[in-house]
Amino acid sequence: MYIWCRRLTLFVIAFATWISQVSMVFSQEELVETPPGKGYFIGYLLTIMMIALGVATICRPGRRAEKPKMVEQQLRHKLDQMSGS
Repeated sequence: MYIWCRRLTLFVIAFATWISQVSMVFSQEELVETPPGKGYFIGYLLTIMMIALGVATICRPGRRAEKPKMVEQQLRHKLDQMSGS
């Protein structure tokens, strides 16, 4: 499950990067002037999406939070075995 999520995240990042590059190429070839208020919408949208993806990736709970609990339980179990109780 974790590998699938990682691959999906990498795919989304690669796709967003590709889309941002394609939009720049298409914008360079256009000869029609865009209205001043609408020219930056796609750029801002992609920026907000990438920031949201980064925040979601960093803030999501992962398996890292569970490992210290498991280690603590294993240590308690080993200590109980050594003490004989």
